[in-house]
Order: sequence, then structure tokens, then C-alpha cells
Amino acid sequence: MAPAARDLLNRVQALAVQVEQAASLRALDLYGIPGEEIEMSPKFFTIVGSSPRQRMLVKQPAIVRKRPDGSVGDVVAKGIVE
Repeated sequence: MAPAARDLLNRVQALAVQVEQAASLRALDLYGIPGEEIEMSPKFFTIVGSSPRQRMLVKQPAIVRKRPDGSVGDVVAKGIVE
């Protein structure tokens, strides 16, 4: 089973590299890290759970398009905070 597991991990790693390359070519990036406490912004996040607060925990990062200068541009898909 070890060779099959190793093969699976190699394929997953190759797929992750390909996804990162595709995102880079399209100037896409993630905004927020799961578990990170972040200042709530309705532009980037949808709230689940309790009432909104100034700082909330990221459950799913937002997908954003980066501008040529590297700053955050448009939101492609909102993330989720709790």
C-alpha cells in the first residue's frame, strides 16, 4: 500500500502546483487564511453563524483578482467568516 499512497501524494502535489500556476496566470489569489482572525469586510466575506462583529474568523478565504501593482482588486468569489 505504501507505493500506492506515495503515488497518490505525488499526483496531489503535481496537481497543487498546476492549480497555483493557473491561478498565477489569471492573477488570482486567496484573501484570508482559514482560522485567521480578520477585520470583517462585506466586500470580501459572507457571514455565517452569529451576529457580525468587527473582527471574525475566516472559515473559507475569498478569491480575488490581483492588480498589476500586486494589490487586491476585484472579488471573484466571496469567502466565509464566522
